[in-house]
Amino acid sequence: MIARSARSREADQCGNHRTFMDLAAGCSAVICGGVGQGAVTALAANGIETIVLAGKMSIEDAVAGFLAGVLVTTGDRVCLCG
Repeated sequence: MIARSARSREADQCGNHRTFMDLAAGCSAVICGGVGQGAVTALAANGIETIVLAGKMSIEDAVAGFLAGVLVTTGDRVCLCG
């Protein structure tokens, strides 16, 4: 599975990725606007690729770009929790 419909995760403090990993179960990739190293590590440990967008865009555009192989990404790991 490449993408799932967006769902809210439980309110949790930054750095606790248990509920996040529950939502990502079965995915092969997560497309995001920013991510902390803890999430990258948790995703990688579960065989899930982390894809960070280079700019803001809608979920639909991001998924379409990913599937078409033209999604503009960045290697930056920026945590947006704060």
